[in-house]
Amino acid sequence: YRMPALGMWAKRYVGGVDWVNGSRMHQEVVNVTRDDMTVLTGTSRLDRLRQSGANVVFLQPSPRRKVPAVLFMGDKPVVSDAKESMRQMLCEQEGKEVTLHPYDVIALHKPSRA
Repeated sequence: YRMPALGMWAKRYVGGVDWVNGSRMHQEVVNVTRDDMTVLTGTSRLDRLRQSGANVVFLQPSPRRKVPAVLFMGDKPVVSDAKESMRQMLCEQEGKEVTLHPYDVIALHKPSRA
């Protein structure tokens, strides 16, 4: 059995781009741990990554790919910014520590009444 030429198949779109005839987007795959994957999918962090302008896709582990990964697609600068945003989201070392008085913590937990 011979596979037909790629041009004979229907158009293939990836991230809204004609992948066969159009220009291909820059792609980078970043392997993550299962814990990192849980953190990224369990909160609104995925939406924040997508707001950076890059197309972000999670690749689940498979027999060929043993670890979960994140696929970034878009222009090179946008992909770099999205990867840096993900690194900052997952990094526990970087951040700011702020001392709050217990009364302030209580005030923050109260629902606002407008």
